[in-house]
Formats: sequence, C-alpha cells, structure tokens
Amino acid sequence: MTVTLQSSFSNVFRNDEKSQLPYVLLILAIGLSTQITLNKTKVKQPSHTASFERASHYAVLFILIVANMVLDTLYSDISFMFVNIKGILVGYYIGLLDFYFSPVKMVSVTESMVGLVAWLVPYGIASVWCEYLFGEVITIMTFPKISLLYPLWMYARLTLFMVLAAPLGEVFFNPLHRLQHASSSYVSSHKVHHKFTNDLCGLVFFSGTLFDDMLMSVSLCGSLVINVSLFYYSGFLQGYLCTPLMYTMWALSTYAHSHNEGLANLFLPIPEGKNFILYHRQHHLDPASNMGLCREGDMFWDWILGQRTVTKIAKGE
Repeated sequence: MTVTLQSSFSNVFRNDEKSQLPYVLLILAIGLSTQITLNKTKVKQPSHTASFERASHYAVLFILIVANMVLDTLYSDISFMFVNIKGILVGYYIGLLDFYFSPVKMVSVTESMVGLVAWLVPYGIASVWCEYLFGEVITIMTFPKISLLYPLWMYARLTLFMVLAAPLGEVFFNPLHRLQHASSSYVSSHKVHHKFTNDLCGLVFFSGTLFDDMLMSVSLCGSLVINVSLFYYSGFLQGYLCTPLMYTMWALSTYAHSHNEGLANLFLPIPEGKNFILYHRQHHLDPASNMGLCREGDMFWDWILGQRTVTKIAKGE
C-alpha cells in the first residue's frame, strides 16, 4: 500500500514540484493559522486609511509573486497544474488580507479548506487536460529572464486577459451560475456562498458547500480551456500565459468578493461593465443581479432566457 501511494505521488508531481511542495504546504499552514487567529481575536474592523489598505495589498501581492518566482527560479520544471495550485494559495492570502481589513469578524476555516480543495481539483484536471492538448502552455518566469520592459509587457498581457476572460467565461459560468440561483439549488447549496451579502471579504471566494464551490470552479475551468485554445490556435499562446500573470489572476478573482470596491480597480482602469471583479462584486451586494462576468454576457443570456438581471454597479467604498 505504501509503495502504491509513493508511486502515485511520483506520477502526480514532477521532481521540482516535489521540491517546492514543502514550502507550499508551509505557506498553507501559516495561512490557516492566521485565519484561526483572526477568527479568535478580531472584534471590529481595524481603523486604517484607504490608502494604507491599498498599499498593503500592493505590497503583499508583490511579495507573494516574488516569493513564488524565487521558488520557480530554484525549481523551474513545474506544470500548469502546479502553477494553479500556487495561484490558488496566492488568492487565499489576498483573501486573508481583505478579511483583516473588512468588518467581517469570522470566516469558517472548514469552509475555506473545503473551498480550496473544491477549486484545486477541477483546475488541476483542466490544467492537465490543457497540457495534454497543447503541450507546455505556460511560461515559467525566472529572474534571469526578467528584463526592464517586462512590467509593461506584463501589464499589457493582464489587460488583454481581463478583457477577454470575462466574455469567454460566460459560455459556461453564466448559465451554470443562474442554475445555482434557481430556487431549490440556491436554498440547499449556493445560499451559503451569499451569506456575507452585507459584509463582504475576499475569503467569500472560498466560502460555500463542496458541491457549490466545485460547480463554480468547473464553470470557470471551461473558460480556462477556451482561453488557452484561443491563444494556441492564434499562435499567441507562446510567451503569453506566464506564472506572474496566473498568480495575479487568482488574486483578482479574490478581489471580486472584497469588502472594498476600490480594490476592484487596483491594477487596471477597465470600464465597469467589462471588469469582472467589479461586476461580480455587485452580484454579491444584490444576488438577483449581474449573474455573469460582464454586462454583454448577461445581456445575451437575459435575451435567451427572457430575464432582466443587469444592474448598474453601486458606488460605495
């Protein structure tokens, strides 16, 4: 039995991934310990300025990306699946930071762990499928490869990804999300994800039942495969998808559940109808509205289904 488990472990992870894994598990353990501590000690929202909060998010995300790139430089033979595993942890840490700054006093650690697994498994499978179809789909950026112009190139790629990801994601996410809001499934499952409607925080991204989180993850995995296919057949895939981009995208997904609307435009001044972070955050403020990832996608599905769900994004904090 032990030999079988060891063999299975060896088949799942590459050697460099096994070298990184202890650090990844340590980071996870620190994050969970931090969440437990905050749950026990937090009594009110900390009184920090908006500029301090914004600067904190820039700093923590920068540290997380640099730390991951250090590991990627030391152990560079890693797969798309492993990049997404680390990206999910980046999103979790950004959620923790947003939890600290938010009015929310407690977020279930159990729900967060279930959510982490529920997002990890489908994305792991989708990542393996992408590499099976298209080969190595992601560029592992290491520090010797970084040039002075890299931040500008990264910004352009992030902008393109943001503009394309939302409309392409509507193919799967929008109808499945509407199904989750159908009366029976909403009460039994998806309502858990919306219990923080009045007091949001980034950890809501991982908060829900196992089935509900898995369904949301599967719906967005469809978007991932479509994006990778598009860039592969257009000849633009090589050099486009890179590790810092994926780590950042997982952080941005967490911001779609942030207590602070200002964090939705932390990096990119994208119009609100196309900014899936701001657009989806509005859905959490009003669960009957903005079912998709962008206004155009919702207008299309509203037309197909004879509904009217698009709501103007409320201006808050």
